[in-house]
Amino acid sequence: LNVERNRAWMPQVEALLARGRDNDALVVVGALHLLGPDGLVAQAKARGLRVERVCGACAPAKKRGGSGGGHQHDAVQRAG
Repeated sequence: LNVERNRAWMPQVEALLARGRDNDALVVVGALHLLGPDGLVAQAKARGLRVERVCGACAPAKKRGGSGGGHQHDAVQRAG
């Protein structure tokens, strides 16, 4: 189910980025939609979009060997 939704959502995410001011858009999805080879993050990267972790709490948690508090915050932007 997530794979089908992710594939359907990627064109919509790209459309949001294309019409957003300075290619900025906020897309909120559940964490399971971000993970794995069929996740939105992997699909965005495959389409040439830049994905960047933006959560300030995630970096310190990684240094401690944690998982980032069980959450994931990524920014997706058009490359270039």
